[in-house]
This record gives sequence, structure tokens and C-alpha cells, in this order.
Amino acid sequence: MRRALLALGLALLAVAAVIGWRSLRPAVNPPVALVATGLPGTWVATVGADPPFALTLLQQDSQVALTSEPMPIDTREGWASYRAFWLRLTGTELRDIRYRGKGTVLHELGQPLTVDIAWILYNGAGDTQIDSGNLHVTAAPDGRSLDGKLWSNGDQADRPIVLRRPR
Repeated sequence: MRRALLALGLALLAVAAVIGWRSLRPAVNPPVALVATGLPGTWVATVGADPPFALTLLQQDSQVALTSEPMPIDTREGWASYRAFWLRLTGTELRDIRYRGKGTVLHELGQPLTVDIAWILYNGAGDTQIDSGNLHVTAAPDGRSLDGKLWSNGDQADRPIVLRRPR
């Protein structure tokens, strides 16, 4: 009888220890919005003061790919000098650009979801590389946005970027 009571007491003590440990440990859950909608899909990107544009993220396990539709740049002031350079270089007008890239999704225990993508910027036709760089964003606590930096190898600088789901 004593052995049975001792075994029962030890089992109860072990259960209490596990419950206590779990209650003291912070709960780590992916952002609710990313669980509900997932990372893949269309995101509206805002880079600095530039007009927003759509990016599409595709995900398979920890791998992620980025694409964009051609984005018009022929009326963007910041592109005027590069467009003139392009015209001298190729003899054609550069009217739009598009992003493509591949990278990884990291979601370590206790850390926010992070996306890191090596991107290449192409002309609108997608046949000539213009620039390359890195996109590094982290999910906001509510999972509704991805905030971070867009590094340009051509400019040797990064710019703030925010990706949000379209409404």
C-alpha cells in the first residue's frame, strides 16, 4: 500500500511540475493572421515614399519565392536619370520593372517569423537584369504586416519596406 501511495504521490508531483513549467514558459505561437491566411499570396509593398506595388510570395516549406507584375516607372521622378542611362545603353525606353527572388522563411521558437529573399530587378519584359539585392522582413506581432529593409546592390543602401495584405 505504501508503494502505491508513494508512486501516486510521485506521479502527482511530476504532473504538477509539468503544469507549473508550462505556465511559467511564455506561449509561442505564429502570428494569428499568418496562421489564418498564410504567408503565400499577394502583399502590397511600400518602399520609402514610392507608390505602393504588389508582390506575390509563394512558399514551400521553408523556401519562399517572390515575383511582381511589371510596375510602371516612366512617371516616377526617382527613375528619370536611370531611364536616360538605359536609353543611351540599349536604345530602348525603360517603362516598367519587375522583381523576382528566392529565399527562406525562418520561424524559430520564441522569435518572430522572418523572411529573407535575394531579389533581382528586371526590365518589364523580364529579360534583362537591372539590379539585385536583399529583402529582409519580420512579421509584426499581429501578423498583418511584414516590416524590414530592402537592400539595393546598385545603390549600396537599404530602404525601409512594409508589406501588407491588400484590403
